[in-house]
Amino acid sequence: MEPTKITLCPACAAYPEIAITDQAVTIGEDENTVWLSHAKWDELVRLAKAVELRQEAALIAACKEVIALVQRADTHIYSSAKIDRLTDRIAQLVDQIVSMRATTLAGFKARARALSTIYPSIVGDGEAVGDSAMVAALVRDLIAAI
Repeated sequence: MEPTKITLCPACAAYPEIAITDQAVTIGEDENTVWLSHAKWDELVRLAKAVELRQEAALIAACKEVIALVQRADTHIYSSAKIDRLTDRIAQLVDQIVSMRATTLAGFKARARALSTIYPSIVGDGEAVGDSAMVAALVRDLIAAI
């Protein structure tokens, strides 16, 4: 079997190469190389996917919370102090959402729903909450998925 070589980041050379052969999987270069059996490699992939799914679940939950808070702020009459708390929480969630990576269709949909809910929401000084950061995060994830 011809070795299969994978790079973790095709855009740069900052990450080590992964080579998969009939005998083993090697990660790294020169003296910084690790050899894994196929069983160990499969376990590493399984664990990485499990972490990715937990992160995706956290992204979806944060998006749902942001949508609920924006809808609540838009449909209820609150004191200015309550609106300030809601706005602060929405801003915190937007920061979290922007820092998370969508890797599944459900994550992309959740981020897009949150973006479409947040975008028209104007607060205080007339600035849309997190709209440019949300658009940037959505575009980043779409580019990475291609």
